[in-house]
Amino acid sequence: MVQHSRLCRLRLEPYWSMDAAVGYTIGSFFTRFNVTNLTDQRGYLARSGLYESMWGRRAILSVGVKF
Repeated sequence: MVQHSRLCRLRLEPYWSMDAAVGYTIGSFFTRFNVTNLTDQRGYLARSGLYESMWGRRAILSVGVKF
């Protein structure tokens, strides 16, 4: 994060993000695969003079059991 009074006047370019998820369940077992920011767009979030870079592309695999 960067904080500086001069940065509050900067204009950030708009960006967009695309996510995808797929899941499968067999009986009480399940799996899920998530990918966020498929196109790997880089953007910044500005609030109260703070600028934070957004996540790049990332993938998460979850496996579990319901009982």
